[in-house]
Amino acid sequence: MKESVNHQEHLKKSQNRARNSLRRIINANHGQYPGCSTKFLTLTFREHITEVEQANYEFKKFVMRLNYKFFDSGNSNLRYLAVPEFTKIGRIHYHVV
Repeated sequence: MKESVNHQEHLKKSQNRARNSLRRIINANHGQYPGCSTKFLTLTFREHITEVEQANYEFKKFVMRLNYKFFDSGNSNLRYLAVPEFTKIGRIHYHVV
């Protein structure tokens, strides 16, 4: 039982560190590119996708299409940070900055 409590405390501390690191990265890069402002998006699949591998594959294709649309290139010209998250029913969506 004590191991479970320690594990939960460790997990919570780890999540807080990750959240704080993410905030620092976003704040350090906000306003770095003239003419561009930071955007926050939530991207949700129309289909009920619950497998992370499939969701990541589709997200990667989405980013490539955006690069072709805005930069005429499939290279990673877009700068973004994405965090996948599961809904209560297990559907994957992405929070993107």
